[in-house]
Amino acid sequence: MFGTNGVRGPVGETITAQTALRLGRAVGTDSNKVVVGRDTRRTGILLEHGLAAGLLERGVDVIYLGIESSPTLARAVEWTDADVGVMITGSHNPQEENGLKFFTATGRPFDRTEHRSILRRANGQSVPLDRPITPGTENMITTFGDRHVNYLQSQFPHFDLSVVVDLGNGAGRVTADVLSSLGCRVTTIHGQPDGTFPGREIEPTEANCKMLREVVPSIGADIGIAHDADADRLAVVDETGAYVSGDTLLALLCDRAAASGHDLVVPVNASTQVETIANKYGQEVIRTPVGDSFVASALTETETPAFGGESSGTMMWSTEINCSDAHFAACNIVSLVASEGRLSTLTEPFNTHVLKRYKYPTQDAELALDRVRNRIIDTYETIEMIDGIKIWTKNGTGWALIRPSRTEPVVRLTVESKSAAMTQSLSDKFDTVVTESVEGIRSIPS
Repeated sequence: MFGTNGVRGPVGETITAQTALRLGRAVGTDSNKVVVGRDTRRTGILLEHGLAAGLLERGVDVIYLGIESSPTLARAVEWTDADVGVMITGSHNPQEENGLKFFTATGRPFDRTEHRSILRRANGQSVPLDRPITPGTENMITTFGDRHVNYLQSQFPHFDLSVVVDLGNGAGRVTADVLSSLGCRVTTIHGQPDGTFPGREIEPTEANCKMLREVVPSIGADIGIAHDADADRLAVVDETGAYVSGDTLLALLCDRAAASGHDLVVPVNASTQVETIANKYGQEVIRTPVGDSFVASALTETETPAFGGESSGTMMWSTEINCSDAHFAACNIVSLVASEGRLSTLTEPFNTHVLKRYKYPTQDAELALDRVRNRIIDTYETIEMIDGIKIWTKNGTGWALIRPSRTEPVVRLTVESKSAAMTQSLSDKFDTVVTESVEGIRSIPS
């Protein structure tokens, strides 16, 4: 299924070699050179073959990176002067799922219009094959991870810190390598690339980072960092072993970015702390639909430097590259700890809001959202519809967002206020609304 950042789903069902072949033909119709990378999933190689066949058939020159992270792939598109980058990854989804992410010549994720164009070609089989085409060439370059390390090393000073990096058996080794090159004492866990992901579940949630939370305080480390399979996301553990929520981490980075003159770009499900931070420093806030491709697109349109991110752990700076680079983000966070002190102290000011997230399985999320809209449209005065339905309380101190997921067959509910009691009250109220709109399902804490 196409989501906010490519196509993804169970291999052998939604995603097949035929899917990759058709997408390769579609991308190759108006490209001359394409860079291809993949995460550690075992199914990556078969999708790579299918994709490459479609590209080569259209006369496209293909540069293979092998196993690398999405941020490295995105930068490699610019470094090789390619037209498109394709990352074969299921990202943070379970190992049985895989997919393809697409990046422009500048390293920006494809936006909705670009995705739809590729999908129409692939599904409509409208790619012309009515004349002989000289097949493209193939070239394997495995040094871009090292180039990424060298670039990041040039952007940061040396750090005298102890850092634990949980790679989750994925493709994020650049983080461990660059922090080591910057002088950190790096301990890696789940560092062996392994497409069966034996160390932990792929998404770096609090529950999945149990070992990281234990190892950091046990060895006296200053910080712990975890990635998903393609390292476009990161999660952070402070020196006490406490998992830093994505909303708190986003607020911290927004604060430091705004203090340095950056505007802020965040999706509609991000905490309202972002507006408080922007007002403090006289910066602007741009709200987008949920999805890093929407954030990235908005970043490209800002006239001033901007920082963008999501509570899921995707972070990007317009002065760098308009995609989520969790390696760059990791270096930024380690830099803050090195220069300003303990992470638990740095994050404390940003724990003022109480935010909860839920998800509701359904095979028709759009229909469920229509039912929600019909139930509440005449009840609430302040409603936003940038992405789904965002309802504000009368005094403006709390809100609830109900939206269909673009990556899973679920409806998501996000609720926030400044008190646990109010957040729970809003959760209870809108849980009832969504549950009754999505027949026969129960909420699952997200």
